[in-house]
Amino acid sequence: MKLLVACVAALLVGVAAAVVVEQWILHNTGTIAIATYLTPYANSTAIVTSPYTINWGTLDPGATYVLNLTVHNVSPIAITVTLTHTSLPTYLTCTWTANHTTLTPDAIAIGDLELTVAADAPPGAAFAFTSTLTADAG
Repeated sequence: MKLLVACVAALLVGVAAAVVVEQWILHNTGTIAIATYLTPYANSTAIVTSPYTINWGTLDPGATYVLNLTVHNVSPIAITVTLTHTSLPTYLTCTWTANHTTLTPDAIAIGDLELTVAADAPPGAAFAFTSTLTADAG
């Protein structure tokens, strides 16, 4: 019995004293994916950068200008799309006919982005405002 215990002890010591003959160090890098919920299109051209600039050009007082703004839900969940504006001058109104639309996965919302200039807009006034397209789970 003593011999068996001595052999087991020697075997365990031999395993514990393993010699490292080579070692590789692996550095890990990466990026956590940003969830993509929608792909917008302006007049059938995919908007692939944010911010994206819409140049309305020179506008006439009392006129309405239309740009097709289509949104494709590319996520696996239902989303509600909303377009809001900041710094919109009081002599302009901007609406999107697909605002507050709920889209199931792979659904598309087609809407007109309408910019209306008041008849009494100041002549020669330059303008700039920001529109934010948001997708909420929904």
